[in-house]
Amino acid sequence: MNIIFNKQISISDKENNNRVFNIDQTKMDFFEKDIFCTHAHSDHIVNSFQNTYLSNPTMDFINKQIPNNKLKFLNLNLNQKISLTDRLDITPLNAGHVLGSNMFYFETPNTSLLYTGDFQTQNSLLLTRAKPIEAENLVIESTFGREEFNFPSREKVYLEFAEDISRDLANNRLIIIGAYKLGKSQEIIKFVNKYLKKTPLVSESIFNNSKIYEKYNLNIGNYKLLDGNFNNCDILIIPPNLINNNLLHTLEHQTKKQISTYFVTGWKFYKRGKCIPISDHCDFNDLIEFVSLVKPKNIITMHGFYNDFSKSLKKYFKNINIRSIDKIDINYKHKLENKNKLKNKDKNKGILDYF
Repeated sequence: MNIIFNKQISISDKENNNRVFNIDQTKMDFFEKDIFCTHAHSDHIVNSFQNTYLSNPTMDFINKQIPNNKLKFLNLNLNQKISLTDRLDITPLNAGHVLGSNMFYFETPNTSLLYTGDFQTQNSLLLTRAKPIEAENLVIESTFGREEFNFPSREKVYLEFAEDISRDLANNRLIIIGAYKLGKSQEIIKFVNKYLKKTPLVSESIFNNSKIYEKYNLNIGNYKLLDGNFNNCDILIIPPNLINNNLLHTLEHQTKKQISTYFVTGWKFYKRGKCIPISDHCDFNDLIEFVSLVKPKNIITMHGFYNDFSKSLKKYFKNINIRSIDKIDINYKHKLENKNKLKNKDKNKGILDYF
């Protein structure tokens, strides 16, 4: 198995180097390479003519986000192994990040690799957690790969969040919750229904994604489309990027209410409201535990605090080869520039062979 690094990760079979598979490709690639897409967040997809392997929910989300896209969809069924070449197999595994999100488990006769993509190992109100599988090589996301990121249990956060909102509602305040349009917003709709017995208003993008959740039999509860009907609700859920001072002032004027603003995020600071530590990523301790259960010989950290997490892993795991993706990018380019100095038999080796 060749592991190729150039800002993204690609997989190929050593015995069949004409077949290259890009994972979470985000830029056009004019070579004939297939794509494996972990999930439908915009920083993991590209509108390309290439064959794209993904789950059915991910396909639905992308079709909603990018109508008339160029992608040639090939469906992946959860936990069902498929053969990419006569030596290379892949099995999609639940990532627990958003509906339809997958980790990818690659196998050859000689080795294995687990690519996590964005993943979450704690159950939420809607999704079941990602579960580890042993693999010789692990490529792991490190969004919250610093020790400072340790989230309380979801149940504790739900209860405290419900108390905050109940207090605000008792004071006749309008509640605005900033949550990403895919994933967190659906969890918060469910939270508002279950813990507060309320029906929130939601933006159009959240409304459309929520309908796809319902298509796959996930009961997220009641919600209404935002359509100038602010006076008919107490709670509004919209993407965080829409929340600004102009919006808040306009809503205060229109509803004659003071506003309480919350942001559902693993990050610790938003200047216009209180942060609620609900994330669809693993925190630091969950990342460490996941690595210990995968039992890899080689680890690549990517996304977020990949350098910090790489350094932390080296303290916890003394007998594992560990690198962050930027170090490997530099190393790989250096080897390409100097490939003529390598023996012919070494020219096509993947980076994991150079650990």
